[in-house]
Amino acid sequence: MSASKRTLGLSIAAMLVVASETAVHAAEVKVSGTVTYVTVSEVSTKLNDGRTVTRLHDKGVVLDKNTASPLHLSLQDCFATVIVAADGKFIDGAGYCDTFDKEGNAFWLRWTGTDAASKWEAYHGTGKFQGITGGGTTLTRIRHPDRFNITYDGTLALK
Repeated sequence: MSASKRTLGLSIAAMLVVASETAVHAAEVKVSGTVTYVTVSEVSTKLNDGRTVTRLHDKGVVLDKNTASPLHLSLQDCFATVIVAADGKFIDGAGYCDTFDKEGNAFWLRWTGTDAASKWEAYHGTGKFQGITGGGTTLTRIRHPDRFNITYDGTLALK
C-alpha cells in the first residue's frame, strides 16, 4: 500500500474515532426555572412517638427560564414521603418524579431534602432523555396546603 493511501486510511479512521467519541459524549445542558405543583393526594399516619409520616402525590408544570430547554413545559408526577416531628418541625423527606415533555419523552428523578430545599438527581430516561444523568438543587418559594412552587437549578447530561 502506498504511503498516501495509508495516510488517507489513517486519516479516515481517525475521523471516525473522533466522530464516534463525540457521539458518545453527553451534551451538558444548564437548567433553571420554576415548577408549580398541585397536591393530588395526601395520606398521613401518626406514629407512636408523635411523629407524622405523610405520603404525597403532586402534579406539576415545569417552566424553564430558557424556553428552548428540554424541560420547558414538561409535566411531572411526583411521589414523596416526609416525616414531621411531634412539634411540627420537618425531619426528613425523599421521593421521585416522572417527567414527560411535549413529545412524550420521559425521564425520572429522585430527590432528598427538607420542606425548604432539596437535591435532585436524574437517573433514567426514554427517547431524547435516554441515558440522562445530572442533577441540582431546589428551593421552595411558596407553600399552601394544596399547592406549592419551587425554583430549581442544575445541569443535565443528554446523550
